[in-house]
Amino acid sequence: MSYDGIHDKSSWASSKQFPVSFACRFLALMRSSQRRRCSRKSRATIGRMRTDPLEQRFDRILEVLLAMYPYGRTWPRFKKTHAEVTHIAHGWYVRFKRDVQSTMLLAEHGFAEEASPLRRSIVEHVVALRWLAACGSEVADVVRRGNANAAGRKQAAFEGAGWTILNPEALTDAIDQMDDPDERDRYLNFKQRAQDFGGAHHWADYLNEISHVHPCWESAFPYIDEVNGTPTPRSEPKPMPSQAIFCTVRLHEALYVLDSMVEGEPQHRRLEDLWFNRIRPLVIERRKAEGLDIPADLLDKGSQSSE
Repeated sequence: MSYDGIHDKSSWASSKQFPVSFACRFLALMRSSQRRRCSRKSRATIGRMRTDPLEQRFDRILEVLLAMYPYGRTWPRFKKTHAEVTHIAHGWYVRFKRDVQSTMLLAEHGFAEEASPLRRSIVEHVVALRWLAACGSEVADVVRRGNANAAGRKQAAFEGAGWTILNPEALTDAIDQMDDPDERDRYLNFKQRAQDFGGAHHWADYLNEISHVHPCWESAFPYIDEVNGTPTPRSEPKPMPSQAIFCTVRLHEALYVLDSMVEGEPQHRRLEDLWFNRIRPLVIERRKAEGLDIPADLLDKGSQSSE
């Protein structure tokens, strides 16, 4: 199975790149266009969007994916190449998974627009998992140095603000982990990480979300209507496209990446089956419903497989 946009530093990265480039392109186009073209609708209308049978099919797949990891209180047997980052892989994935669940929960209550920070975190964590899968245990030192740097900055900021530090030993212990900088520390920067281990779609998705997180025109626009050239206020945002589609595609990606770090890759065949037989056909169906072109590579099932 061949995938788009993963760094070729490891055999996994070069042979199993994730097959969602066109799905991601579709998500970005649909979300950015619908944010601007949706007319005034009530929260009840936003709620009714989830009764769409196609979206309900995504919901059912999402439920299957959410149940696939973790395996309870038992650690999976990670590959020897990833022995030192088992805890990081688990923690990043569980945080990612809970971000997905939180995004869906907010959307169900009419707060999909305000879930932008969560969607940004989803993109950041899936790229981080791809970095971890490609580089394995060597990531541990980079993460430790990043944590030491962050602890030093927080300590200085807390002292500058005159705060009482409730657990100073934790900060001190983290700072003590600092050692000499390494060229790999550049991957503490998301843009560099996305460039080398993610792809153009991750970077575009990240910028799309960050423009709705910080105070700027994009963060104000959802709460403003324009009637006859005159801005009028809204008490709630314009409706957004389905969060189930975005969350399903990203969750499948993260699970595939996580599984590649586990001995025997136990979920590999199941995840491939879900992509080719359930998720991919739904992505194509949704693109057609939205009037979007279907890229040839997405239609050609054989082009996605190297087996």
